[in-house]
Amino acid sequence: MKRSDIKELPEYFERYVNLVDDIELSEAFEKSLKQIDDLDIAKLNRIGRRVYADGKWSVNKIIQHFTDWERIWCYRAILFARREGSIPEGLQECG
Repeated sequence: MKRSDIKELPEYFERYVNLVDDIELSEAFEKSLKQIDDLDIAKLNRIGRRVYADGKWSVNKIIQHFTDWERIWCYRAILFARREGSIPEGLQECG
């Protein structure tokens, strides 16, 4: 399935879906894994908790945010796949 195969999107998700390449899902997963493997961990460790401006997130906070959202999306996917209960409504963007 490619992005162009999706015919109707909830308004909130359209912004994010349109940010990705129009490639097969399996190719997108492979590309994502390669990007993770190519991360310069030593550089991220050197940056540590520093931020480029007051009130901005550190690399550590950004990675934690991704991790938290990954858990939320996995939970939602499990509810959908198992047809258990109702899937929580989407959240509005944060600040």
